[in-house]
Amino acid sequence: MRPLRFWGLYVLWFSLLSLLGANGQAQSLNGERAQPPALQSNPLQTGAFTKEVRLADIVAAQDLAGMAHIYAAEQSLLWHIYVPPDYTPTKPAGLFVYISPSTKADPPRPWRSVLAKKNYIYVSAGRAGNKVPANQRILNALLAVQYMNANYALDESRTLISGFSGGARIASIIVESAPGIFEEAVLMGGAIKSQTSLEALGQKLEGGAYVFITGRKDQARDEMKASYAQYKKAGLTRLKFIDERNIGHELPKSRILRRALDFLSF
Repeated sequence: MRPLRFWGLYVLWFSLLSLLGANGQAQSLNGERAQPPALQSNPLQTGAFTKEVRLADIVAAQDLAGMAHIYAAEQSLLWHIYVPPDYTPTKPAGLFVYISPSTKADPPRPWRSVLAKKNYIYVSAGRAGNKVPANQRILNALLAVQYMNANYALDESRTLISGFSGGARIASIIVESAPGIFEEAVLMGGAIKSQTSLEALGQKLEGGAYVFITGRKDQARDEMKASYAQYKKAGLTRLKFIDERNIGHELPKSRILRRALDFLSF
């Protein structure tokens, strides 16, 4: 398994913490930073399962202090994970990081065969729906990348951020905040327009691939169209807008997810 991209994630975390109102403890990146304890996990576990992990086991103590305004003391994270049954470390998988709008975060059963065929591992933070503060949900997604990289062989170029409804709005913030980590995105029934200039947006997201999924009956269709149009005006070319005639504000069916992942494969 390749080395964990630990330093890059920490630099990004603390940039986001500063942006979201972190205190001074989160500012210092000088000097040698202690590594978190090794994760205790079976790297060959496959199928759908959950893992509860204490933050103290994956984040160094001095960094936890900088997250005190976001996470409660001794807080743990509950990961909902799906690993294709034929996963093998010799064929690194893509990572599908999903942000749910509700407390339910396990992968829909119809999606699993699509994820397996496309060789994606799925991970989503449980107990982290729309009622949870946005800064915590953003960090959950970044921590998911660290946790899964520590336990599975992954293809960095296929690290995908996704979400539905309010989760997709958070994912759209992460797309712009973490283009060096998430090179792909599938936004479903929600998006937030960037507040940066078109030129800056195009430069930041150049080379990435982004799919927008909505439907004619979706209450979020207008915001999806506006965000997609903004990406196009910014000069991004690897874009796909899926607009289903009879789909409302709902999770896409497996055939639609397959279309999205097929697009990202090229």
